[in-house]
Amino acid sequence: MSAFTRFRDKLRVEGSAADGASHAAAFLTNRDLNPVEPSRRTWTAKSFAFFWISDGVNLSTAVIVSSYVLDGLAWWQVWLAVWVGYILTTFVVICSGRIGAVYHIGFPVVMRASFGIWGSIWPIINRVATATLWTSYQSYLGGKCIELLLRSLAPQFNNLPNHLPASSGTTTKDFLCFFLFWLAMIPAAATRPENIRHLFTVKAIIVPAAYVAFFAWSIHDANGLGPIVHQPATLHGSVLGWTWVSAVMGQLSNFVTLMLNMPDFSRLARHPRDTFWSQLLAIPLTFAITSFIGLVIASSSTVIFGKAVLNPLDLLSLRLDRAPYDAGTRAGVFFISTSFALGQIGTNIAANVLSAGSDLTALLPRYMTIRRGGLLSVAIALCICPWKFAGENSSFSTYLSAYSVLLAPFIGVQLCDYYIIRRGFFSVPSLYTLSSDGDYRYWKGVHWRAYAAYLGGLAINITGFAGAVGANVSTAAQRIYTLAPLTGSIVAALVYFACCYIRPRPVGFVDVGNKVWREPKEGYEAPDWSRPTAGETSAGASQDGQLKSSSGEGDDFEKTTTGQDKMSVEAVAY
Repeated sequence: MSAFTRFRDKLRVEGSAADGASHAAAFLTNRDLNPVEPSRRTWTAKSFAFFWISDGVNLSTAVIVSSYVLDGLAWWQVWLAVWVGYILTTFVVICSGRIGAVYHIGFPVVMRASFGIWGSIWPIINRVATATLWTSYQSYLGGKCIELLLRSLAPQFNNLPNHLPASSGTTTKDFLCFFLFWLAMIPAAATRPENIRHLFTVKAIIVPAAYVAFFAWSIHDANGLGPIVHQPATLHGSVLGWTWVSAVMGQLSNFVTLMLNMPDFSRLARHPRDTFWSQLLAIPLTFAITSFIGLVIASSSTVIFGKAVLNPLDLLSLRLDRAPYDAGTRAGVFFISTSFALGQIGTNIAANVLSAGSDLTALLPRYMTIRRGGLLSVAIALCICPWKFAGENSSFSTYLSAYSVLLAPFIGVQLCDYYIIRRGFFSVPSLYTLSSDGDYRYWKGVHWRAYAAYLGGLAINITGFAGAVGANVSTAAQRIYTLAPLTGSIVAALVYFACCYIRPRPVGFVDVGNKVWREPKEGYEAPDWSRPTAGETSAGASQDGQLKSSSGEGDDFEKTTTGQDKMSVEAVAY
């Protein structure tokens, strides 16, 4: 055996395809892609609540809401937009997450049902690219937290000599802080998904306490809430209306990645019900409270420093500039910046690193796991050199938010496929087979209906997307693009439904007029968890039986469900 062969065998992932398997078969399965067995389903309702509390208390949320006040909205109008936006977001997150909670599969495998075994590659590539770019950008912000931490410990650190050339785009101080944050993120990225909940629990306790402390500190120094919370809206008419709508849609745009990748977390739930009430309450409440605190902190800055400062990190930096050797200021900045750094790690892991790890696992399942994929995305984040595009005058963060227009149609197709077309039923073994009569084989592994829907959802917003990154476009295109998270997903869902109605494919689908709900009542369980994806015939029959017994429906349900195997043989190939 050659050294290369031994090295390759060491890299091979447990549960992946063996040497004899074709390259195509090796794409389908490994331990992290397979349905999660009961022993690894460790997330409770409390775990999901802590997850969202930890994710909701973050820097971006505080900055975004304050920016809408500067755009001319009254603070209460912005806060109302936050509530509306995150209630809509919560609905989508719960619907998306239920798929993973019922079938214990992650986003890459869920997309096989609607886009096809091979067609799912494009959604996966889109999301891994977005997640990796966001990992880099959020790490840059985390480096700013480390800079404040070090300045509070040693004020002279702010005068650290620069030994890097101007062409590098950064300084010795900034790069050192970014690199230290990057190192701190590695242990979290190396933690298995079922255990990472402990990080979110710790973050859910420490980071909110830091925000409340910053909130109280700001009110004390400003002798009140500041002028922003008292000033009326400066906009009127349709301009006011569309600015408010933009504020609502802004909340959805920043959540598109989490809407898509929620199955990566919900698959770890002990029971599907653990994902409902905890998220229904935690998401809107957490983000609304964080937004209000961000508004007050920005408002107080106009009294303390004579100008509105939206970024909490900039406010902390100004405090150190004003009193670099004051013990109270240094202690406060140290506690808050350390908590913010922890918060950035948690946000990066939840929204980006685990997403990228899951996607890379789906692209290279024989040699990649979620942990390896997450670590690879963290390594790539360092190589991207985010300081080159993340400066104050850069439009890169705007571009990343605008990129959500490319992801929104995937949400529409995914939810329409599961809730309307399939009535909650997946043939789990078929998600892991290339058999010609597999439910998700479609045309050479690609589902043209899903791609027609994706292009439809993309087309309605593509002109506005060009405007968001600098092109001159019409007012109508701008307003349609303002609604991009909704228009992209809704148009994609409508086109997908129309394609399935006009040109139905029997395999895995039900009659569009059939109202029978086919989801397993207590969630999917494999007949043999030592072979969770094996045996389409036996496993599929067992799953059909489970569906029939849990539904309690009559003969119509039996015809719909147990007749699927016969339809698979006789179905057209596309």
